[in-house]
Amino acid sequence: TSAKYSGSTSSGTYIEGLGFAIPINTALKVAYDPVDYGYVKGQAYLGVTVRTLDSQTASYYSLPAGPRVESVNEGSCAAKAGVQVGDIIVSFNGTEVSTQAELLAALKKVQAGDTVEMQVYRAGADVTLTVTLDEKPSQEELDAQTQAVQEQQNQQQQQQSGNGYPD
Repeated sequence: TSAKYSGSTSSGTYIEGLGFAIPINTALKVAYDPVDYGYVKGQAYLGVTVRTLDSQTASYYSLPAGPRVESVNEGSCAAKAGVQVGDIIVSFNGTEVSTQAELLAALKKVQAGDTVEMQVYRAGADVTLTVTLDEKPSQEELDAQTQAVQEQQNQQQQQQSGNGYPD
């Protein structure tokens, strides 16, 4: 991609060319992997669902702001490392994270198979976990995992409310 930036000075108009490049190996991988495998291989995957605990809510409850773990996929690298529902992720691979977007950005900087340290806040204490990252599954597998988690949550809600039918 390239662009032209124009402006003017007291001595006249100027145009400066800007160029952006994507390394060819990255471009080829992103172009061919979906065709060959149905997804881009080698992308890191943590195996959790998170929701950002914003600073205002976190402050009210005297908690750190950050991605709060809502669910942990059974058998995932996160489950094997001991990540639990309710954990608040405060750093990932040495980078502080305070939102879901920051966690995703940090996750994109590593590859499947990498071992990273992740610091979580759990029950009033900071806990450091070592995680060997999984490979991100195909979209079909992700959809099936999401559906399984939703069904499990629905069953738990029905059990907590009795028979699941209004009185």
